[in-house]
Amino acid sequence: MVLHVLNSDGRATSVAKVASSNCTPKGHKTEAETLKGLAPSAIRAGARVPEVRRAGFLHTHRLLVESVVPGTPAGGYLAGSPRRFRTLIERLSCWLQRWASMTVVRRKLTGRCLREEVLEPASLVEPWLPYGAVYLAKLDALCSRAEGSILPFVAVHGDLTMWNVLVDAESARRGEEIGIVDWEMARDEGLPLGDFLYGAADAAAAVGGYADRGAAFDDCFTSGGRYSRWVAGLTNQLTCSLGLSDDLTILMTHACWLGHAAREVASTPEGSRGPFVDIVGRLGARRI
Repeated sequence: MVLHVLNSDGRATSVAKVASSNCTPKGHKTEAETLKGLAPSAIRAGARVPEVRRAGFLHTHRLLVESVVPGTPAGGYLAGSPRRFRTLIERLSCWLQRWASMTVVRRKLTGRCLREEVLEPASLVEPWLPYGAVYLAKLDALCSRAEGSILPFVAVHGDLTMWNVLVDAESARRGEEIGIVDWEMARDEGLPLGDFLYGAADAAAAVGGYADRGAAFDDCFTSGGRYSRWVAGLTNQLTCSLGLSDDLTILMTHACWLGHAAREVASTPEGSRGPFVDIVGRLGARRI
């Protein structure tokens, strides 16, 4: 539950988030702990982020009180405006590249990491995919090639939907910083590239009013897509800045969409197939 604390003029001064559960998975930080740790680098990279004002409990539920980040959610700002898409995604890409350079930690990609980030999500999604077993076998081979490689792990937000990206008219015209909110899924060290890939596809979906996520994915990542050349150029900038090989770039792409699809499968009614599973199906049909 998210509540806005208003002053006498009716303007929001704080945001209060009350968790539905007081449980934080073992080994995971709370959103307040994560935000306190990541905010300094995110701000230096050029984002406006909430300030933690209070963290504790409301009865048995975890409570987080944050400052208000000014701006309008980009999910509405982008509606019907392909031109705004290009401007915003370039700003988002530049911020992510700067943030990654400040937080990067290079270490070996282990079999455990590959299981947790790629193969286990893939196993959860596989029953919903046409030729899922074939896709799983191709992923297993890709992971075998990648194991032991040096990977640049970076700080990640983990949920860069355009409803978590805030803009305002003045900052947009001046090309200034964007606001980033909802840090619940963020991590100090995560797989690179996923924030940008998901953010770009979500922004394309926002332009179309979120009518068709699959079509938005094709617009960004399929040859001849509406934004594909533009997005490919920005993706290349990110991969070059991090030193990602072609195999690791492909693997990070699959890991990104498998993570979203696995969460979708876990949270949707049995028997339904959501848009992220469909996106993984499109990826699975490609040559790996």
